[in-house]
Amino acid sequence: MLLVSVFTLGSVFATTFSASDVAITVSVQDDKVEISKDELPEKVSTAFDASKYASLTLGKVYKVTKDSGEVVYQFVLADADGNEVVAAYDAEGSEIEE
Repeated sequence: MLLVSVFTLGSVFATTFSASDVAITVSVQDDKVEISKDELPEKVSTAFDASKYASLTLGKVYKVTKDSGEVVYQFVLADADGNEVVAAYDAEGSEIEE
């Protein structure tokens, strides 16, 4: 049983719900861990260094493990005007859209 109490201006209302009355939603989020550029797989590091992003200022690098188990590497960069740019690569070093 779930007991829900609501307090409003001096009044108390209490209602009970059985487990069958309550819907529970579980959402799994991607696992995102900050890593150093040195921790990147060689294919990803090589692809990034040869890309149009290599000349931008590198902020952070993340290893993201998707719900499906797919691993993506995200690079958070800044362009010459200070605007944030995000680039992403799969584990084989291919640039991907996110």
